[in-house]
Amino acid sequence: MFGGLYLINQVFEMPGAAIAWVAVVIGVHFFALAWAWRMPMYHWLGAAMTLLGLAGFVAYALGASDGIVALIAGVGSGAALYGAVAAGIRDTRSRAAARV
Repeated sequence: MFGGLYLINQVFEMPGAAIAWVAVVIGVHFFALAWAWRMPMYHWLGAAMTLLGLAGFVAYALGASDGIVALIAGVGSGAALYGAVAAGIRDTRSRAAARV
């Protein structure tokens, strides 16, 4: 992640795209976590965050403002994470209720 941030900020001088890079890196790492922890829901989260990060890159390339890129890649990823937490809580509660 840090090497990519260095390239984006210092070499390419595109700091507005940095949040998109972070979303892609974090999204991709959820695929490994899904496999390691046997949690298929993380595949969905990884796909959503990776796509939001890529959408942020596309928006930046098309001339969108830094705020729009941050909205797509940053806030969108936050919403995806929030949704995953909500789904996990719901799943845990339904499993607990089934055991009773």
